[in-house]
Amino acid sequence: MASRIFTQSASMVVDIMLATPERRAAISRIASTYHRLAQLIIQSDRETLIQEFKLAQSFLGEEINSAAEESTYVINTLSVLLAAKEVGQKQSSFVIQKAGGRAQEVVPMKQVKFQKP
Repeated sequence: MASRIFTQSASMVVDIMLATPERRAAISRIASTYHRLAQLIIQSDRETLIQEFKLAQSFLGEEINSAAEESTYVINTLSVLLAAKEVGQKQSSFVIQKAGGRAQEVVPMKQVKFQKP
């Protein structure tokens, strides 16, 4: 998420961060949290770090599940697109034309009539 922030206009992001006292306070709380977690890491406080991690998971709850589902969907979709591209490069001039949900024949691409969904 941080990398997304740094790809934006610097002046725009800074203006958003400084726009209200509530935003400045929220950023201050985030900095304090990161500092506290960094101290736990330096101290190798495994048990407290695990408790903090579980607390964050319970707070985020459904958002974590939703993010995991979205990530899975994106990965699966990209996998299908990459596989189709690979197959398309190997067989760019032929497609399987279907009739009634069954494969009918392999025909040259230029003979295929595409229908609007």
